Amino acid sequence: MFSTEALLRGNAPTNIVLEPFVSECTQRSVDWSSPEEGQRAFAGLVQTAVIGGSRPSSDGVGRHHYPRAFPPPGMYLRSLLKRYTSMLEQKGGVEVEDNDLADAMASYAFGSANRRGSAAPVGPAAGDGAPNPNDSGYSSYRLPDGGLVGIRVHPHHNDLGVRKVWEAGAALAEYLLAHPEHVDDRIVVELGAGGGLTGIVVSGMCHPRRVHMTDLTQDCLSNMEHNIEVNGDWLAERGVNNDNFNDDAEEEGQRCCTCGYLDWEQFADEGTPVDLSLKYGAVRISDADVLLAADVVYDWKAIPDLVRTTRRLLLQPNAVATSARKAIFATTYRNKETFDFFECELQKGGISCDYVPKEEIDSLDRIFPCYFIQAREEVRICTMSIAATSPC
Repeated sequence: MFSTEALLRGNAPTNIVLEPFVSECTQRSVDWSSPEEGQRAFAGLVQTAVIGGSRPSSDGVGRHHYPRAFPPPGMYLRSLLKRYTSMLEQKGGVEVEDNDLADAMASYAFGSANRRGSAAPVGPAAGDGAPNPNDSGYSSYRLPDGGLVGIRVHPHHNDLGVRKVWEAGAALAEYLLAHPEHVDDRIVVELGAGGGLTGIVVSGMCHPRRVHMTDLTQDCLSNMEHNIEVNGDWLAERGVNNDNFNDDAEEEGQRCCTCGYLDWEQFADEGTPVDLSLKYGAVRISDADVLLAADVVYDWKAIPDLVRTTRRLLLQPNAVATSARKAIFATTYRNKETFDFFECELQKGGISCDYVPKEEIDSLDRIFPCYFIQAREEVRICTMSIAATSPC
């Protein structure tokens, strides 16, 4: 379903990337291993992923604009090149003869140079190939409007929010692209936003007034700020202001995409003033009328605070009627006991939950090649609101 280039940009497992590459070569009657054909084509794919988009966009008057480069992590490219060369050897000792492929191998698979987009060197300089938590790169995705969005990831970091783009976040973005009416002209807050893919895509494509993404750790927030910044041109072209400290942007008629700190444990206490649980931007939380979250239901210990935070946001005393507010969660179903506990806590909190039919989720356009750990059918999407029978 996805092209080799799209899978490579999305940092798909290397075997998943190479399967369609071989298939695409076969369809074109090209030998995937030959220096003049397959090796050159594979080197071109790697080069395209590193230096930027291969397809320039036009402004209609003859000028072309190339998207900003979003190179994958160096160690990812190292692994991909090693798998390809192993396939050459298994075919009967085929050697690397294409100069571009040899250069890529020297730079990524065996070299020690610090690559663009990577905060740390790869190869021998990285400690004989040992995973480096500071090694970074991008997962990038081409959107239906032709734009390219890149999300910086740190694959070996111990903070889950910066490791990768998570499957449920991609599914939630695809769902909202298909149903922008959920967020159109609304004020949106996202919980546990991680790298920020969902919020950035929704902000640029679904026309909310404001998207404010939140998370807890400083590493996550710093990375999210970076991702908003590197996608700034793409956002600006779609009328979105990405200045995190410009509180007047919305009053000036600009749509906004910002991020900030939110601790569920602090915020869950409805008796605590909002501004005591935030370092910056309390009004961006309290004004929300749509709440988004993806892949936040996995740790049963955090669920009570998550549900109470959801309840508090849905009950904020702002200009929007409680009945008009909603929360949309996308959850990867991993553990039945954890999920049952989540549903029980929602019921105790007076929050109703309506699931999007599985058939509808399955029919969504696949835009983000991120479903590599859990299958797509394991992602559930639900819309939540304060129940009519809630004691509040």
